[in-house]
Amino acid sequence: MNLVSQTYKSVLKQTHAQLNDTWGGGHSVDKLPKYEADMKAKEVTTILDYGCANGKFKVYMNAHKPQYEVREYDPGIEGKDTLPEPADYIVCCDVMEHIELDLLDNVMLHLKSLMLKGGFFNISTKDAITLLSDGSNAHKIVKDGHWWVELFKQHFDLSNIEIGRIETNFRASPKSAE
Repeated sequence: MNLVSQTYKSVLKQTHAQLNDTWGGGHSVDKLPKYEADMKAKEVTTILDYGCANGKFKVYMNAHKPQYEVREYDPGIEGKDTLPEPADYIVCCDVMEHIELDLLDNVMLHLKSLMLKGGFFNISTKDAITLLSDGSNAHKIVKDGHWWVELFKQHFDLSNIEIGRIETNFRASPKSAE
């Protein structure tokens, strides 16, 4: 399954190198209060940080929440670009808007195949401040929160939906059998 074009993957790797790993990776920690109770209720032991960037979330969790095994995936980071195994919980903060639009369906199916119990998604709904190494805006998909919620509802059961002007947050669970 193609999740990222080779051209875009190269641009992501160049951008991370140019920014000395200061770009991305912090939002998962910032948003932890919005989904930590959900992880406890679902008896989560494994977490996949999907789009982990520089890995700040894993470092934080290893230091402060060692009961969780945190795995990382990011196609733009050498060594973290191997396709991941499924995990109990997916944390995906400030990632979906970076996906190439023509590969978004593939990424949605990939996420669905990886989520065992639930997940938390935080999606920016505005242009990024950061420009990529090729000069393009880092946010490839700029849509409002309602658009994202409708897309995710096709694949997941959603709860705790917060649609704001600049970001949208929600928790997701595997879709119930119909």
